Amino acid sequence: MLISNLQGFQSKVFRSLQRNLYLVCLSFMLLYVAFFSFIEGANAHPHIFVDAYLNIKVNNSAVMTSMTQKWIFDPIFSSGVVLDFDKNGDRKLDKDELDEVSKIIKDSLGEYDYFQSLTKDGVTIPIAAPDFIKAEIIKQQLVLSFTVTPVTKTNLEKGHKYNFSLYDPTFYVAVDFAKQQNLTVTGLPSYCVSNFIRPDIDKVLSTDYSQQTEDFFNDPQQSFNLALSLATQLEVLCD
Repeated sequence: MLISNLQGFQSKVFRSLQRNLYLVCLSFMLLYVAFFSFIEGANAHPHIFVDAYLNIKVNNSAVMTSMTQKWIFDPIFSSGVVLDFDKNGDRKLDKDELDEVSKIIKDSLGEYDYFQSLTKDGVTIPIAAPDFIKAEIIKQQLVLSFTVTPVTKTNLEKGHKYNFSLYDPTFYVAVDFAKQQNLTVTGLPSYCVSNFIRPDIDKVLSTDYSQQTEDFFNDPQQSFNLALSLATQLEVLCD
């Protein structure tokens, strides 16, 4: 039941990639199989890797005006996308083919808020979907670029803490910021400071899950919480 439910989470681009990689003998696991193995200490791992870049802009009124992102996908996933969407067989993606990739990813990741998490004192601030996601192939890797904003006007207020992170709650995609300068905020008011937080993975995974009941593992929120605790974050403290 769990596995059949999670199969519906896969987008067309992920399913198509799995078929292509299977043909070259690469092994893929279902999402929940990966998750269960992960929390039980086995060698489960994500299947798609993204190097992310993010800049949050704040205006002179201390309002978050934009969050501009760039995602660079790993070469294996990128090759699979080219193979699957290259309709004219020229071994590259033209504008129409890239537009189809963009549309499918935009439609598919909306369910997951494009892997974004923005909170104020731990309370989620909804983020609007991007108007457009630009898809490119640069140096044989798929690159996505887009800009988003909070659904409602969001001021950086004194006495509050804000956190932003990118993570896949299913563990299928590993999104990370390789360097501190890849996750930044510009225009902070004088009463705010930003901190780049990379979690201690060993400490997070030291929790013993062996005594948890089946209800714990049946709750998707537990997976989401664990994924968030493993995510690199930008913390903004306003005093």
